[in-house]
Amino acid sequence: MIQEPIHPLTAGENYHVYTKSIAGFEIFQHNSDYLRMLQLIRFFQYNHHAYRFSKYLELKEVQTFGFHKVFSHHFADHKKNIQIIAYCLMPTHLHLILSPHSNRAIAKFMNDILNSYTRYFNLVHNRKGPLWQSRYKWVHVTKDEQLLHLTRYLHLNPVTARLVNHPGDWPASSYLEYLYHENIPVEDAICEFKDVLKIEPKRYQSFVENRISAQRELAKIKKVIFAEKKGHRRGGRQRWARPEADGLKGGRSRSSSGLKMRKHSPKHLPNGSTI
Repeated sequence: MIQEPIHPLTAGENYHVYTKSIAGFEIFQHNSDYLRMLQLIRFFQYNHHAYRFSKYLELKEVQTFGFHKVFSHHFADHKKNIQIIAYCLMPTHLHLILSPHSNRAIAKFMNDILNSYTRYFNLVHNRKGPLWQSRYKWVHVTKDEQLLHLTRYLHLNPVTARLVNHPGDWPASSYLEYLYHENIPVEDAICEFKDVLKIEPKRYQSFVENRISAQRELAKIKKVIFAEKKGHRRGGRQRWARPEADGLKGGRSRSSSGLKMRKHSPKHLPNGSTI
């Protein structure tokens, strides 16, 4: 059953769509996990699939040459139902900026990628049950300036969480696509943003990276405010909540759901993918 948003999302508009794991647990634990989600994002943005995703991966051509080498060729004549403007995958959550081509496109797309990833993750980790925290959330992006600043926020997420020191060091975001979109092969490109944003790479790089310190400081303030509010809600003496930077939690504890929590950064991904 497709999870429908409470309010209809309009075709041709831009939306920030985000969701996180249950209890803030780490659901992207290895390079292969990040790669799987990005493959799902690419696969399900198209209409009319002749194969289930798992069956598509079993095709001889995909097995021989790799997903990212043959995917663009296989789907060259297919229509997209979703335009991916920007993305960032974090250990415990994901951010997407999407423009749907039909009113129900985002609901179907999110249903497909989240359910498919849940089946994959549960199979790999020998577990059962949900991965994602209730309904995904969205914000309607109505202004060009808002959209531009939102892409910066997404691309700085890993730096703000102190997973890396530079946004270009995090391969599970669209930042490098924004900087090098002129030179990225079509089989490696995920995003389409030229029709909604005028990006001059060097200026955009300065626009993003000059904000690193300010966004980190803002994250500290938000953590303190969150901890104080949480402590007051509990009543009695003040209790400080465990610090959370974009859902990251330290240590190596494992929950009863089989989800691990650990600080990490995805490295270079298989098949030469430039995610």
